[in-house]
Amino acid sequence: MTGANRVRMTAFGLVLVVASLAGCASPQDKAANAQRQAAEADLKIKEERLKLVDQYKKCIADAGTDKMKADGCGHVLKAVEALK
Repeated sequence: MTGANRVRMTAFGLVLVVASLAGCASPQDKAANAQRQAAEADLKIKEERLKLVDQYKKCIADAGTDKMKADGCGHVLKAVEALK
C-alpha cells in the first residue's frame, strides 16, 4: 500500500468513527426524546377528542327533538370515550 492510499484509508476510517459516534445519543437525550414524543401523541389524542366532541354536539343539535337521530349520534360519543 502506498503512502497516499494509507492516508486515504486512515482518513476514511476516521470519518466512519466520527459518523458512528455522532449518531450516539446519551440516555438523557433518549429519555427527553421519548418524553417529547409521548407529549406530542397525548396532544394529538386530546385534539382528536375535541374534534369528536364538536361532531357530537353538532349531531345532537342537528337531531333537534328527533330521538332516533339523537340516538344515532351515540357512535361519536363512543369514539370520544374510547380515546380517554
